Amino acid sequence: MRIGRYDWSGGSEAMLRFGPETGPVVIASLPFFEEANRTRAFTVSILRRLAELGVASILPDYPGTGDSLIPTRALSLHDIQQAYTSVVRIIVSEGRNAYALGLRSSALIDREATLSGRWHLAPQSGAELIRDLNRVRIAQLDDPRGRSDSGLRPAPGQDHVIVAGNAIPASFLAELESCEPSPRQDTRHRIARLSTDTKTADVKLGGIALWRRSEPDSDIPFAQDVADDVASWIARCGG
Repeated sequence: MRIGRYDWSGGSEAMLRFGPETGPVVIASLPFFEEANRTRAFTVSILRRLAELGVASILPDYPGTGDSLIPTRALSLHDIQQAYTSVVRIIVSEGRNAYALGLRSSALIDREATLSGRWHLAPQSGAELIRDLNRVRIAQLDDPRGRSDSGLRPAPGQDHVIVAGNAIPASFLAELESCEPSPRQDTRHRIARLSTDTKTADVKLGGIALWRRSEPDSDIPFAQDVADDVASWIARCGG
């Protein structure tokens, strides 16, 4: 694992690099907010396994996420997508093919990028993410009188909402409302889901829904299965 940085039009962010310095590169993106904390160790386990299989990867911070100096209150989906595109440019400039690895809501991040392929695990739409955030907000209210499901909206005079300690700007929520993952067109876009998920998928994998856990955790066999599927899929796509 190597620590690096990348530049985008709004500044500079950190990234972790795994695996060889030649061949295809997987760009892994964590889901937004608390699900990022719950799935980071799992994602790193996937990337370490990919490195063992000879596939390189990058795990970037995006503006307003992770250890970024940009506060969550300034979060912008457009900026995150622009930053992602900058990471893709780095990979392409190295003469390598770039592949997306998106978990849950991070499937929204790569939709504007030109990639050699996309692999999404249990992808979420922006509207689904908003519903999840609203459920968390309602569950954490102390006053039962405020538990009506009135939607995720800032209080009068405010430009953000607080969910699980995160100040989420109203402008970011507006971006999410109509945002969908990149539409699947061919086998270069592979959708994976848990074996318990009834939604359509290209592959169903056994594992734990770590994004639902109350604390960060990992599932090594699940991570290895994901990495093995990703590596074989990239090979079928031409590397």
